[in-house]
Amino acid sequence: MFTKLKDKIISINKQNFIINFLFVLAVTVVYSLSVNIPLIKMNYPEKYFILALFMSITRDFIIWFIVFLNRWVFAVFTIFTFVAGFGLKYVNEYLNMGLNIGTFEVIFSTNLVEAKGVMNDTLINYFIVGLLIAVIIVSLRFILITDKHKVNWGGDFYFYLQH
Repeated sequence: MFTKLKDKIISINKQNFIINFLFVLAVTVVYSLSVNIPLIKMNYPEKYFILALFMSITRDFIIWFIVFLNRWVFAVFTIFTFVAGFGLKYVNEYLNMGLNIGTFEVIFSTNLVEAKGVMNDTLINYFIVGLLIAVIIVSLRFILITDKHKVNWGGDFYFYLQH
């Protein structure tokens, strides 16, 4: 039972795996450096900044790697995450509001007049930059990373049930 699974793991194309790993690591570093640094600086003392950044990159790498497995989920998640991340970065830097439940309560309970007071060129530029970075990353994912490693999981599952 496990020998067939072991053979599949051994037969993974190591070059593709390394390219995928480095791509996800690059996306994680770009996301952490562009979105998470203000949040880390706000929530942690400076002497813990490197440790907090490392923890942030490690946590984000796990999330990005799971999302990376399906190209369409990756595309939607990347666009949403970068646009929302840059929006929250604006809220943190210019409105001096931390990311907590109160932030979301204020965002979802605001009216049109209050929203117009917050909207400015900086917020729109943040959204555009987030969207631009996300589109570049998604384009690279679709162009550079191929999904040639299709596996017949149904047949394997059936094989495991028989033995």
